[in-house]
Amino acid sequence: MSNPPSDYYVDPSIAADSGTGTTGDPYGDLQYALNQVGTSPGRNATNGDRFNVKAGTDEVLTAALSLATYGTPAYTGPLIFQGYTSSQGDGGMGGIDCNGNTAITNAGSGICWYDMHAHNGPSADAILLVGKWGAVVNCEVNNSNGHGIATNGNGGTIAGCNVYDVGDSTHDGIHVLAGNGEIKRIFNNYIKQGASRTMRSAIYVNDEETTVCSNIISIDGASDGIYAAGANAWNLCIDGNTIVSSAGTGQGIDLSAHGNNLLGLILTNNYAEGFSGTGGVGINATQDSNGGGPYGMNAVYNNVTQIVFNAETFKRLLAGGSEDNETLTASGLAKSGSDTFANRFTYFAPADEGNMQAGGFPQAA
Repeated sequence: MSNPPSDYYVDPSIAADSGTGTTGDPYGDLQYALNQVGTSPGRNATNGDRFNVKAGTDEVLTAALSLATYGTPAYTGPLIFQGYTSSQGDGGMGGIDCNGNTAITNAGSGICWYDMHAHNGPSADAILLVGKWGAVVNCEVNNSNGHGIATNGNGGTIAGCNVYDVGDSTHDGIHVLAGNGEIKRIFNNYIKQGASRTMRSAIYVNDEETTVCSNIISIDGASDGIYAAGANAWNLCIDGNTIVSSAGTGQGIDLSAHGNNLLGLILTNNYAEGFSGTGGVGINATQDSNGGGPYGMNAVYNNVTQIVFNAETFKRLLAGGSEDNETLTASGLAKSGSDTFANRFTYFAPADEGNMQAGGFPQAA
């Protein structure tokens, strides 16, 4: 995208089928806005379109948003939804009450969500679905028995999101669908178990070439932190994640169900704590492999089984010939204040314990 997209404005607090899409005369409804732009002037296929959704009043969907009139977005001409308060890109959170729907079921390519609060999704799908070269960035996603966010396309990015109170023991906070290839990026997200719902896994990866980095995960019960399944794990990178359970019976990181192609797998700098219920495991990497890759500098604390590796899975040790995985004698986290999205960098800050230096990045001293 060489030039800025065409900007349109939506204010859900005004009459639905009204407006011209300017800051002074915004559209009153997202579906109406998509239809109007698709009819005239037409989708900007060169630089894309950005629909700026004003904070304050939620857009309430009666069905999933349809692109039948708007047209088909693409990587070179994306469709962007972004919240604002008074001016474009000011960080205000636009709101979508999905009313039991996925926001857009046919995600296509190049659909991006920034600074949006999407909630009240479907029971058997995701609130937000990320297609090829799409993104969900700095979004709040909650209140659904289905997945919070799912990606089903190459190059999808999920970053900086607050995902909570989703799942029904068979759905996940963030779910990577199988068979799409190319890199998916999941990083800097905060994923927390809800008071009334239980995730199967905070992050469920069912495909190769996925990077899962620097996420903070707070769960309990039987939920897993990061679970990798599927036939292949080519270039799967799990690095720098902080995973804490409250006396859970699940596993912090579980690679045991992955297939036998683990070429290029990286498992480094992660921290898992509190899987102290029956059967709880901090890190489980026992699957056999064809290949494997580096592991090391992971730290664990207060798990029934702290850390389990299969030498065939990880054939290459880090520099110096030692993996330097560490079982701590006290929590590696500060736990100051409350476990919330706003306070996450304080609560999950590193404590001076063992070689723990940077939260989810335990390193050799």
